[in-house]
This record gives sequence, C-alpha cells and structure tokens, in this order.
Amino acid sequence: FLILDEPTSGLDPNQIVEIRKLIREISKEKTIILSTHILAEVEAACSRVLIMHNGKIAADGRISDLESGSSSETEYDVAVAEGESEALEKKIRGLPEVRSVRSTGKGRFTVRADSQSDLGPAVFDAASELRTRLSELHRRKVTLETIFQKLTSES
Repeated sequence: FLILDEPTSGLDPNQIVEIRKLIREISKEKTIILSTHILAEVEAACSRVLIMHNGKIAADGRISDLESGSSSETEYDVAVAEGESEALEKKIRGLPEVRSVRSTGKGRFTVRADSQSDLGPAVFDAASELRTRLSELHRRKVTLETIFQKLTSES
C-alpha cells in the first residue's frame, strides 16, 4: 500500500489533474491512503472516506453512502421577485414536512424539511397558487464539507 500526505499541496491545476490520474491508476492494484484536509481532493480521488475527529473515526464509508445517510433534513434555496417572497414563505411554512423557512436576502429564502421530503413540487404548486414566479428552486446537495463540519464541530 501507499500513504500520501497532502499530495497536491503546492501544485498548479494541471499538475493536480495529473496526480489525481496517477492516484486512480495506482489504486486499481494497490491500496492508497490519502491524508488531506482538502475535501475536493477526497471527492476527486477517493472511493472510500474515513473522517477522523479527536483521534477517533467519526465516519467511514463510500462518499455516496455518507452523503445520502448523513442528514436528517433537506435544504432548498428558493428565489422569487423581490416583494413576492413573504406570501410564499408563509404558505411554505404551513407544509407539514417543513421544519423552517429563513430569509437570506431580497426575494431569497432557505427551506429546511424532513430528509426524505421532496419539496420541489409542493413549493412549485404553492408559488403557482399565489401566481408567484420562481426564479430559483434548488435542492442543496450534501457535501463532504458539510458532513465533516457536522461531525467535527465542537458544540
């Protein structure tokens, strides 16, 4: 096996691409342990992740498994024309699966819902009923960064 500590640190973008290719090629025949704080490198080069916190394993698994099982809620970013968000926010707050709605700026807000909820159609229907035109409706993807922060934050 091969242990690499921050193998792309200080490299230019072209060199980083080449190192990632080399890691993937070698990993077909050998086990590679990649130690890094750069989570984009983990996502680009690794098939399995171990997150360490205070000397203990906080997570262990395939990236896709960690992403799908890491959160008890789903977040959506919603944007409408400025001045049209208040009524839509109120209507969305009334949906049973919604945990919270938080304004994030002019005509923009974030909706948090139960993890299994697909709120997209319900938000779209609410906007249609109010004749409010959505300019954005985006389900946030859980990333290794958010998983890492959740597992290692000292709260």
